[in-house]
Amino acid sequence: MTENWLEYVRLFSQHGRIVNFEQIAAVIGCDYDANTAMAAYIKAQLTQQNMDLKMLAVGEQRYLYSNHYIVDCFAKRWLAINDGQILVQLAEDVRLRSGPQNSVLMVSELSYAPYLLTAEDTAELIEQLTCAYSDIRYEHTHEQQGYLFSLQYHSLEYAAVLANQDPFEWSV
Repeated sequence: MTENWLEYVRLFSQHGRIVNFEQIAAVIGCDYDANTAMAAYIKAQLTQQNMDLKMLAVGEQRYLYSNHYIVDCFAKRWLAINDGQILVQLAEDVRLRSGPQNSVLMVSELSYAPYLLTAEDTAELIEQLTCAYSDIRYEHTHEQQGYLFSLQYHSLEYAAVLANQDPFEWSV
């Protein structure tokens, strides 16, 4: 692989995309060879200016991104979702939001990356999620906006307070 492949990884990352070696090879117009690609990545990692390049593995596939543009947790979520683990990932996100972050996950967030769900897909996923995980609940705010939370961390009442609070209410 030629040296400019590094800049393509960064360019894709700027646009919220995580790419694999085959995709980079196709873009730069060279033949893909797994050993050559891995050697190029290792060589790039030996220099200080390329320490932003990160690799994640899903099975036999290796994905690349720049953590100057994509944070590690987003990359892991994106890969899990694209690997068909959307239900497991959403459950993990709801529990993370409920526990350590002490908030609720607003359903409207599922229309943004890395989920990018339509309203119909969201409704179907919420139904699957609440059936598969007994601790995860789906409720509505006073304005009829849906939210998800885990009963492991919040009571129904406390989750409702979190979901219905105005973030600007106490602003000065």
